[in-house]
Amino acid sequence: MAKPEIIRTLDRSSGGGLLVRAAEMAVLRSVIDPGQALRAGHKVLEAAEKAGDGEAASVALRAMALASRELGDLQAAEQRLRQAVQTRGAPAERMAQARLSLVTVRTERGHPLQALRLAALAWAYLSPLDRAKLDTQRAVALAHLGRYQEAIASCDRALRALVAAPGTIDDRRFLAGGLLNRGLVHAYRGDWDQAMRDISACLQIAGHARLSHLARLAAANLPFLAVRRGDIGGAFTHYREAEDTLFGYPERLATMRADFAGALLAAHLPGEARALLSLAVPDLEESGAQVALAEARLKLAQVELLTGDAREAMTVAERAMRELSEQDRQAWLPLAREVVLRSRLVLEPPTPGLMAELAGCADDLERDAAHLAEGASLRLTAAETALALGDRAAASAQLSRLTEQPGRERWLPPGGRRTPLASPAQAGYAAAGQVPPLVRQHALALEAALREDVPAAFRAVEDGLAGMGGQIDSLDDPSLRAHAARAGGRLAAFGLRLAVRDGCAEEVFEWAERWRAVTAPAHARSPHGAGLPEVRAALGRAALVEYVTDDSSLFAVVVTGQRLALRPLGALRPVKEALIRLRYSLRRSALHDGAAGAEPVAAAGSELELLLLAPLAAELGERPLVVVPTGILHTLPWAALPCLRECPVTVAASARSWLAATRDPALVRTRRPPGPLVMTRPTGPPRTTSPEAAA
Repeated sequence: MAKPEIIRTLDRSSGGGLLVRAAEMAVLRSVIDPGQALRAGHKVLEAAEKAGDGEAASVALRAMALASRELGDLQAAEQRLRQAVQTRGAPAERMAQARLSLVTVRTERGHPLQALRLAALAWAYLSPLDRAKLDTQRAVALAHLGRYQEAIASCDRALRALVAAPGTIDDRRFLAGGLLNRGLVHAYRGDWDQAMRDISACLQIAGHARLSHLARLAAANLPFLAVRRGDIGGAFTHYREAEDTLFGYPERLATMRADFAGALLAAHLPGEARALLSLAVPDLEESGAQVALAEARLKLAQVELLTGDAREAMTVAERAMRELSEQDRQAWLPLAREVVLRSRLVLEPPTPGLMAELAGCADDLERDAAHLAEGASLRLTAAETALALGDRAAASAQLSRLTEQPGRERWLPPGGRRTPLASPAQAGYAAAGQVPPLVRQHALALEAALREDVPAAFRAVEDGLAGMGGQIDSLDDPSLRAHAARAGGRLAAFGLRLAVRDGCAEEVFEWAERWRAVTAPAHARSPHGAGLPEVRAALGRAALVEYVTDDSSLFAVVVTGQRLALRPLGALRPVKEALIRLRYSLRRSALHDGAAGAEPVAAAGSELELLLLAPLAAELGERPLVVVPTGILHTLPWAALPCLRECPVTVAASARSWLAATRDPALVRTRRPPGPLVMTRPTGPPRTTSPEAAA
């Protein structure tokens, strides 16, 4: 079997110069074939130690470190680079080159500030071209510290020098790596078009230079960018390709998965994000990639909160906060603290202290232009918390930060003196129009409600929802679309609460349908001519019950051909507890063939019937039933309620989706005579870093 060129060079070497050349060839090989480079570097190191050649030993150790880094062993990479720096007899320039490589490894192991200090130590001993290469690595540390503008300037400076370089394979890989790093910084800042241009240029250069490993690293960012540009299907295609090409590089693959998960989470696909993070986190822990691991934990905490496990979300977010703090990544801390605070809001009763923490975290988020939308949303939550506490002054102060217009002056209560917007962050909010429109409309509605101006509150909600469809359709970034949809759901829910408190059954029905259309558009279809009169006409002798909640209370809108009524059903908590008992009894009954659980099932079913249907008996009579559940009622097995055992029941996502199904022959099922229960449901930042990261 023919020996690789590096080994043949070493076999015929008889002097120190050839040993150094063999070591340099191993450095170049590390980004093309890391396994072969590791073996060659080891062989050169043995020869250099026997010959007492400190320069060759230092370069060989660097080659082995770079190969180890590509193979995902960051600890071994750091150890070998430190040995290279401390090698006796190595020239200062070689030690500086080892520090150059150590910059990225130290960053990825969770110490970006130390990495910048290493870069400063190396600078004086490097040639102008090596300084440009060092700048591509400094950009990685700066980006992880949230210093994006400095990172882009560092890449720009490096790329100007590398474009004019002689064009060796090493120059090409740093040029491609610098483009990749700059593209990733643009992605951190949300400039997806510029990010795509830089990464495409990186792919082109890497392809021409036959830097296949670097090309794989660049391509591993395509799933992330595809999601952020709105191409969900293409993102999964890119992911499968990247998964194949990165097989055998566990740390790189895990980083790619974590980045892709972040994009899917932003696009409101938490289930898919969780699946990827469950694969990525263990591999990142194993490899010691602390920077990527802390970010992955933060994403996992956001997934847990979004999917309803607030306690686990808080635990994971607190761990992510500790890791980010240890890494001196202050710009990331408000994002983790937001998850902790929102989790506490779910798990604890609101307090003035918690409200103040929410407002303070919103201030911190606003200081970063990339997080203005998150800051606005959290400030709205702070205002709602203040209202829940009865602190109208604090709520008004928070809401005014969201409703101020550019150039508008506001009144300060103490001295009655008019002043411009007080905080730079607040001024930036207004001037840049960075308060999401739906959040601003919600704030306007809350302000109107504080003034007891219910018509104005309704107008603010209606104006926000009226513009929502066009706004969402105009957004290319699916994360912004998902954010707008979530904000629209909150706004529609506030409109529903206003309607419930106003007490008009027709208004409650219309707002309940609006809320369902916003939160589940795939199931809440609105065919032409699908208002309340059409629903009543289609019911015939049947009755429709649409359940709605207002804070901790449950209500039902009952629709029949003859009448429309709004009925209060009391507190939601007893319903939840009875449903838990019913589901437990059903499981126990199934495990014991029905013998042990029949009586508890009947008792829990009767209890739920008393809570949910008995107050509606006058309207329902013995009519067939269409049920539109809400919240936990989606999990209720309606057949377990004694009064429904001989009654045809249809469960629908909304009244309008039920109406659409009755009008579509493909969705209409053959009517069945009264008998067993019939239930139908209409269907209705990134960072796979470049070689070293780049070298």
